[in-house]
Amino acid sequence: MKNSESVSEDGVPLVSNIVPVIILQGSDYEIGFQYSQQLYDVFGAWALQRLKRNFTDEEIAALKVYQEHIEKYAPEFIERFKGTVAGAASVGVGLSYEEVLIESCRGAHSKFETYPGTESHSSRKINLHDGCSGFVAWGSATKDGRLISAGSCDHPIYHSLVIIVIPQSGNSYIYPAFIPPSPGIHPCMNNKGLCFAHHGSPIFGNAEPGYGVSAALHIQHTLRFADNVEEAIALQTSYPAGIKAGGLLADVSGNACNIECRDPKIIRKAGDHAERDFLYATNTVLDRSLEPYMSDGSGRSLGWPVIYVEHGGWNQDDMNSVRRNLCLWNALHNYHGEIDFKFTKMLWRMPSKAPDNPDLEQAVIELNETRGGGGWDSYIGNMGICLLGIMQPDNGNQGLYHVCAGPPGSRAEPLTQDWFFHPIAPLRVFYELQLASCPAEIVSAAKKRAQYDLYYANRELRRLTYNDTAYVPLNKTLNNAAIENQKGDYWLSQAKLHEDSESICFYARAARAFTGCQAYAKHVYESLVAQPVSPTELGLKTWFGDWGKWESYQPQR
Repeated sequence: MKNSESVSEDGVPLVSNIVPVIILQGSDYEIGFQYSQQLYDVFGAWALQRLKRNFTDEEIAALKVYQEHIEKYAPEFIERFKGTVAGAASVGVGLSYEEVLIESCRGAHSKFETYPGTESHSSRKINLHDGCSGFVAWGSATKDGRLISAGSCDHPIYHSLVIIVIPQSGNSYIYPAFIPPSPGIHPCMNNKGLCFAHHGSPIFGNAEPGYGVSAALHIQHTLRFADNVEEAIALQTSYPAGIKAGGLLADVSGNACNIECRDPKIIRKAGDHAERDFLYATNTVLDRSLEPYMSDGSGRSLGWPVIYVEHGGWNQDDMNSVRRNLCLWNALHNYHGEIDFKFTKMLWRMPSKAPDNPDLEQAVIELNETRGGGGWDSYIGNMGICLLGIMQPDNGNQGLYHVCAGPPGSRAEPLTQDWFFHPIAPLRVFYELQLASCPAEIVSAAKKRAQYDLYYANRELRRLTYNDTAYVPLNKTLNNAAIENQKGDYWLSQAKLHEDSESICFYARAARAFTGCQAYAKHVYESLVAQPVSPTELGLKTWFGDWGKWESYQPQR
């Protein structure tokens, strides 16, 4: 595709197998301006032109109310949207303020079922295409006592981004974003050691869905202005009721919570369900007192049985959320003290059990007939992962963010019916970013990691010869890594020739090149050095061995 870094086929922009990085710095207006410029750099004009639309009078009226909420609860975005309009114009795409504003409305209110860019929310309506998982662990649960956090964005394959924001005021932060927009953005963290691992349950409790501020905005606002979990709770529970505004939060002091419901106010803490220095979340809740909100009065919710499972929580779907909670509980409880980056990556590589019936069409029928997930055993590692991030937050400039496009496990099974997603040319590897103090330091850290990854990949590859079948394709991939490394050096040199905001786009290009180098090099290395997909491959005890306390669920047929 001309004037972009992305690849297209027959005019269709294809989702990248390496999540692109965007770096934004400066005033809110400059951040918006740079965002448009870098969207254009990465994807081309379509990423901006897709926002163009005509509005009805009803939609304009809705947008005015929505803007009033932004002005009250996240006012920095007003200038940011104005900058986005100007940045689009600078690359030849004319957008109106309203066209930019509506993009951020997803999940902001429930007045219009067909309102473009939004979704309807109700305590009785749960979207199965939102199957994310996340956890936080610290202290006695982790190998070194430091906070480690992870979250997977489970939904159809979207164009993804990892965005680093360094504003003039408030905290710097890093978060994923998607085209089209996702209802929530996670995992994300700031430079005060606060992280947001999971978007939280769709439970509204007594709150009536109405206008609010979308998750894409309120989470950024919280990360920018909250330094710890207590401040984050205060912000997350202050936003209007039109959104979930909950979520799984933790900070480096060892404080953590999962805001399960705002009315009644239910904030789950470690220990409430026998957790020891860890918490986890999927698309349901664990608090038993929320039972009245699980049913429409008939004893069923969305056609699924109202079931509570210890450590799995309430069933709000086909039991896949409960089972993913059980997967996390089993890992964090039984392998207490072993949690680190390697363990976390292994956990998401470990595949779900395939449906009992090898005939997938029939397995889907059986899933619906049992109304309790018969024959399916969903783990957090599954085919539904669009993006996975693993974080080690820091109160300073050493926070680490590892990101993988799509599921990292090559043997991933479907999460549930219709979740048969197939990314293009998956690399199944993680690259590393550091939430450093400035773009130059972010790029420097990415470059250093790339040099190590190139070295290790080259060392393993040179053990092969042309007589080995894998040599030629892997040598081509390593050459791609070397190309990205050279591109990174070039863009870094260009960034140093420019001043202030003009340099940011060049630093971002360098970051994308060096993380691309990391990804290609790691693909070579990990193709030759098998990565663990079970605890035993990490030298730990057997998963579901008779040594541990394991939780599982089998439906009654």
